[in-house]
Amino acid sequence: MHPQPQEYRTVDVRFGDELRHAGRLHRQAFFIADIRALRDTLGAAVSAGLFQLDEEVEFDFVEHYDSVDSWTVGLANPRVGELVADEQLIQSARAKMPAGQAEIIVTQLERAARFLRLG
Repeated sequence: MHPQPQEYRTVDVRFGDELRHAGRLHRQAFFIADIRALRDTLGAAVSAGLFQLDEEVEFDFVEHYDSVDSWTVGLANPRVGELVADEQLIQSARAKMPAGQAEIIVTQLERAARFLRLG
């Protein structure tokens, strides 16, 4: 299982029942290159007859940040990249997080695949 090699992840903010789009988290170029290299390696193993793709599924992987600390730690990951978002909306959510009145939601497309070993 690994992320699709997209340039960004979607960032939304939830205030109670209201969900608002806040912006994007742009990925670091090296992370996208790593995903593509992994796919190339898997493709070469399949082409060489070592493995066969058995099943594959794509789905949204959703991260929920309900505290300022968890959001700060999430942004500190070197693979995250640059946040391009409505800063006032993000700050408003951060201010309401301690009271449990807001959360920041990050969504990315993931791919899960199962391969069968041949031979």
